[in-house]
Amino acid sequence: MIAIILAGGRGRRMCLHGEKPLLEIGGVKMIDLVADAVRKSLVEEFFVAVSPRTQRTKEYCQERGFGIIETGGRGYHADIAFLLKSYSVFLSLPADTPFVTSSAINDLVRIYDGTSITGCIPLDSVRRGASPSCSFEYEGKLYLAVGVNVVTSSENSKIFVFGNPLLGINVNNTKELKIANRYFRDYVKCSARPR
Repeated sequence: MIAIILAGGRGRRMCLHGEKPLLEIGGVKMIDLVADAVRKSLVEEFFVAVSPRTQRTKEYCQERGFGIIETGGRGYHADIAFLLKSYSVFLSLPADTPFVTSSAINDLVRIYDGTSITGCIPLDSVRRGASPSCSFEYEGKLYLAVGVNVVTSSENSKIFVFGNPLLGINVNNTKELKIANRYFRDYVKCSARPR
């Protein structure tokens, strides 16, 4: 399976002049945190999906030797639809979910059975200060979709509940950037655990 890091969004809510994937958490660029987790995982290959809105990210990723895919950057669903035209199955990872671990990626790779998988965490486990954006109910319980998914064109899908609440930290604004920096040490401990 391949992985595609989604790094083409405008990041308007950040109110910053720089591109969101290049912002640092704990002194490390978000794109590098996600790419490092992918490199340590079971995926065969990975690419970074950029857009006309993230040209500096594209240049940075090319310097790092990351494979690049150019999308229109018209939003999550449009970019996923575009990517599905070329890749029948892939693991999608948002560049602004910096606390993904290789262990979480491996969990999805191992359970993949031909259907799409939505990665989530229990809504009540979301870290204090984080702003959940995409929650849903399943079998009487509330979950937060974290954007770490297996994407296919299959009409069948299932959910996978991660045990790591740090996956609920999605950096969409300056407040969430501060929260991510606050939890960086927890992430380092979590990512160092055996897979």
